[in-house]
Amino acid sequence: MNNKYDLTENEQFFMIKFLANNGCGAENADDLLGDNYSCQSMDDFNDLFGDLTDQQIGGYLSSLEQKGVIWADNREGEMCMAGDSLPNLWWATESYLESLNPNWSFTDADFAVRGNKLHLVKESYNDLYFSK
Repeated sequence: MNNKYDLTENEQFFMIKFLANNGCGAENADDLLGDNYSCQSMDDFNDLFGDLTDQQIGGYLSSLEQKGVIWADNREGEMCMAGDSLPNLWWATESYLESLNPNWSFTDADFAVRGNKLHLVKESYNDLYFSK
């Protein structure tokens, strides 16, 4: 169990979804450390958490950033080749990823908590039951 970061159950749920929807096929923290696609944009968060408002998502992001779990890559003013502004990205920190059980499968945990089954979050967050 991850004792370094004191996350609420709602924050654990948020991070399970955050990590499992990484876009590179990573299933555990070691996979993400090897190929760090542990970032999400606000559009990604809106897709993942359609039942949350931007303010609620912002609350999670602020709290998790203060706890050292994620960091914000503020890309304000940066443009892509098409001339559009690049979105800000939020990344899982290396120290957070390194603190997780290296065999914990957040994709399996994500499957277990689908449908916002918060009663399963405590059991599935970084738990050996979901380790490969």
